[in-house]
This record gives sequence, structure tokens and C-alpha cells, in this order.
Amino acid sequence: MLTETLAMSRVSARWVLRLLMADQEENRVKASPQFLRSYQRESDAFLDRIITTDESCFYYYDPETKSQSSVWKHTSSPPPKKACVTKSVGKHMFILFMDRKMMLLTHAVPKGETVNADYYCKVSFNFI
Repeated sequence: MLTETLAMSRVSARWVLRLLMADQEENRVKASPQFLRSYQRESDAFLDRIITTDESCFYYYDPETKSQSSVWKHTSSPPPKKACVTKSVGKHMFILFMDRKMMLLTHAVPKGETVNADYYCKVSFNFI
């Protein structure tokens, strides 16, 4: 009845990711064929040698998820918006190292430390 008679649909607030810079996109396009050729030659052995890293802040509580914030709306009404609010006073930054099978290292960044290329090199060197 909601979808057919009242022309309503269930939607979630839209989250917009950071966009890549033009040079970052170009680097990914150039690297892709090299990765594909290596994978074709070596199969899963190639994938087993890849280690990736990311940094993330973990908060002391979980804010409302995208699915929890979904609402019913009429097709003619605008989509809902969700303001970015401060998640929590307490948070901690971590650098995560993982391969395709598991987490290899979780490094807690000391409070007040700047994470840049030099810091990554220091953490990576200790990891190896």
C-alpha cells in the first residue's frame, strides 16, 4: 500500500565519500593493468603478498547507522538530510595493516601525534 497507492519508498540519508584528485585517479588507472598481469601470472600467490593499510578513528559509542536513520517518504518529497555531528568526545586513532586473509597489525596512534608519511614509515619499519 505504501509503495503502490501512496507512491512512497524507503530511503536513507545520503553520505558523500571523499573524491579522488585527478592525479590519484590517473595513478590507479595506470596501476590496474600491472596488477591484472601479475595476478594472471601468479594467481592467488600474488594476492597473498599484498598488504594494505588504513587509518581510522574509533569512537566510544556507535552513532545511528545509515539504515537506522532511513525513513518513508513520498516520491515527490525531497530526500532526508543528516547533519554530520560530533560522534563522541572520546575517540582514538588506529593504523590498521591487513592482508587478504586477516588483520596483521593494529597500531594505536598516541594522542596528539600527527599521522603523515614519516609516521607511517616509522610504524611500518617496526612492523617488518
